[in-house]
Amino acid sequence: MPVFDRVLEISRAGALIVPASARVLVVEGNYLLLNQEPWRSLRPLFDITVMVRESRSCIEARLLRRWLSYGFNEAEARMKVHVNDLPNADLVLENSIEPDFGVISNAGLS
Repeated sequence: MPVFDRVLEISRAGALIVPASARVLVVEGNYLLLNQEPWRSLRPLFDITVMVRESRSCIEARLLRRWLSYGFNEAEARMKVHVNDLPNADLVLENSIEPDFGVISNAGLS
C-alpha cells in the first residue's frame, strides 16, 4: 500500500504490505469520498464509509501546528496552510459523497 511521507511530501508506493490474513482494512485519506474522478470510482470498494468533520478553525489550527512541528517558521507554515491545505480541505468538505456515518469531532474543544 502507498504511504504519504509528510517529511518528503510524496506518496511512497508499495511502502506497506497487507498480509493475506487481514480481515479488516481501514483506509484513511482526505480525498477518498471526493465526488470527482478518479476518487468517485473508489466508492464501490468500501463496505462502510465514515467522515470525521471538524470546524474550519480547528482544521486551520491543526494544520498550522503540523507545519510548525516540521520546522517551518510561522510565515512559511501559514502560507502552506492558506495556499494549499485549506483550499484542499474546502474542496473535500464541499464536494464529497455522503458517507455512511458522519462523526463530528469535538477534539478542538480541548
